[in-house]
Amino acid sequence: MRLRYSHWFSCAILAGSCWFLTNANAHELESNRVTIVLRDDIHLNLIFRLNYLEFLHQLYAKGLTQKEFIMRFATLSEGDFNSLLGQAQLHLMTETRLVKLNGANLKIQHWKWPSTSDLHELLREYAMQIIVDPYADIHMKFIEVQADAVSEDIISNCTISLPQALTTALIVNYKANQQWYQFDEKTLRLNF
Repeated sequence: MRLRYSHWFSCAILAGSCWFLTNANAHELESNRVTIVLRDDIHLNLIFRLNYLEFLHQLYAKGLTQKEFIMRFATLSEGDFNSLLGQAQLHLMTETRLVKLNGANLKIQHWKWPSTSDLHELLREYAMQIIVDPYADIHMKFIEVQADAVSEDIISNCTISLPQALTTALIVNYKANQQWYQFDEKTLRLNF
């Protein structure tokens, strides 16, 4: 009987460890990310993958818990929410800076934002989850924001700075290698 109990106990510890490691790794993958792609030597394409609601939380209500923030901001009128979201977008636009090695600022433009009503609806869905189960973890969705920067001369390197409300972000940057595929040629060599 003693052997069976210790065997069961060992299996339970192993299963719990596996569950913990699996969930810990899954959470590590979910982080703010900015991907910067250099195209044609003078054009940078920026793709922000952000926990945008957490960005709003850090920007406007750091003193509140995540759930308090959700409950308070989900109940804002459309006008008030749109106003706050507009200010947040302006903050992200003005606090995100690209500077070339020679000190010249790259103008970031052509910003593409998610729908204001979609973000407000998402907050309301999270609020409903909290009402149904106040102890449940809220797993925020990541939102994509895009922008471009174009230089008059070749961009060989630059620095980036982001708003403090993003806290941390993974920066991925690379130079795009683009080629046309022609079916007549049957294959296309890809070099990395």
